[in-house]
Amino acid sequence: MNIYNNVFKTVKGDTIELSNFQNKVLLIVNTASNCGWTWQYDELEKLHQAYQSKGLVILAFPSNNFGEQEPGSNEQIAEFCSSKFNVTFPILEKSVVIGDNQNPLYKELIDLTGDQPYWNFNKYIIGKNASVIKFYDQEVNPTDKTITELVNLLLQQD
Repeated sequence: MNIYNNVFKTVKGDTIELSNFQNKVLLIVNTASNCGWTWQYDELEKLHQAYQSKGLVILAFPSNNFGEQEPGSNEQIAEFCSSKFNVTFPILEKSVVIGDNQNPLYKELIDLTGDQPYWNFNKYIIGKNASVIKFYDQEVNPTDKTITELVNLLLQQD
């Protein structure tokens, strides 16, 4: 398994190759526009603004897996994220994070951690070169001290 072999399209149609992020810290999150946790887009954007220049990459994967709370098209998701939350980090095409037709990155993350998303806004933090992978559920705010301390630690590692 190698998470860096994955290539995705954004909701705007751009290509994202994870191989470009091998020396970066990744925060991967499954999102939904109609969820009670959708306010976390604001917190994710704050984290993005604070840490992108230091080497953190946030990748959001919209999914309709939980409560059918992401029914929109990629275009609708892009518009929502931009107009409601001014999101500037990459939002990938809507995909399946659990079950049939599962996004291959999520399959790998679940296999590596033993932790499977069970609701929207579950997060995986991956250290440089996939050195550390940690799972956080929706209850943990993206700007929570446990996440920012781990991100700071991972950004300092070679």
